[in-house]
Amino acid sequence: MNLKLHQIVVHILSQSILMICTCISSHGQIKIPNPSFEFQDTFINYFAPPPWVICKFSPDLINYPTGNNYPKPSDGINYIAIFADNYGFSGCEYEKSQVKLFCKLIPNIKYRLSVDICTDRGRYFDLAQLIVYGGSSNCSETDTLWESPYVDTVKWQHYNFTFIPSHQIEYLSLTAAPQFNFSYLFIDNLSSIFIDSGYTAIKTQSSANTIVNGEFATLSNDYLIGTQTEYKIQWRQNGDLIGNAYSINVYPSTTTTYFVKATDSCGYYSTDSITISVTPNNKAYYNSTEGKLQLQYSLRENATFKIYNMLGQLEKESTLSISKHESEIDVHALIQGVYIICIQNDFGKTIWRQKILIYNL
Repeated sequence: MNLKLHQIVVHILSQSILMICTCISSHGQIKIPNPSFEFQDTFINYFAPPPWVICKFSPDLINYPTGNNYPKPSDGINYIAIFADNYGFSGCEYEKSQVKLFCKLIPNIKYRLSVDICTDRGRYFDLAQLIVYGGSSNCSETDTLWESPYVDTVKWQHYNFTFIPSHQIEYLSLTAAPQFNFSYLFIDNLSSIFIDSGYTAIKTQSSANTIVNGEFATLSNDYLIGTQTEYKIQWRQNGDLIGNAYSINVYPSTTTTYFVKATDSCGYYSTDSITISVTPNNKAYYNSTEGKLQLQYSLRENATFKIYNMLGQLEKESTLSISKHESEIDVHALIQGVYIICIQNDFGKTIWRQKILIYNL
């Protein structure tokens, strides 16, 4: 193995290790491997700097200075030059390079990306445009993510653009197209891919949106993208972490809002919240001055309030509405003594009961 080839192999290995160690940094940000096409301080024809690979024909790796009057890189020491030929006179109709993303792009989500582009008007007088493809498999062109305007400047221009893939994207590829005949396009300084809008992975749900004080509600998530095993879950109440499970039981004593954050392995996260309303326990108070029972209640179904004497005989009943939480029952005609009061549903099941003393002052 000659010295130059040995240097290339060593550099490829070091770039591969770097790719493995580089991860997602923050919400909605996917770092592109080797975004400025760095390799080494040399000019290499027909070469894709690792981990970029060649699809169709290979672009050139440019460094500065090269002695060929190429522009200085906009970032780092290298960039790539893509030649495109509509007629195939050069023996390669389109040069194209591809990289595998650290994380897949999700369909129907809006992303942002930026890149620096300029062209070589000294050797090839035609204008050129960059075409960015997204692929679901190696060297595929599943979605056309962006086509730049035709570039006619020898100075680097910074382009920001957004795109919405129609399919799940695992590969990003770059190629160039001339306006008419021949073009030579320079590419450098790709940004990370950012989520611009539209990422909603979860919808929080509860076993009950209204509970009686002392009861509990079970909170869980409906996963709109992927499955629950793909997410790290954080439940919070008043900013405090209260759980990491996919579903939790909560026991609020007052009306409370709960927040959940689900983060997937790519660093994408989605948040949601849900409010659980709490109503007081069922309670009854005897107003001896007015001869009335004051009833506070919370129901999930319409029910009937009943008063029994100690012999089990029904003395009085009143219909309770689920839409109300208070009722007043006139009991002045009842004789003094201990009574059993209860609430029963339409099926005759007792859902609450207590004893109460009725007396006259």
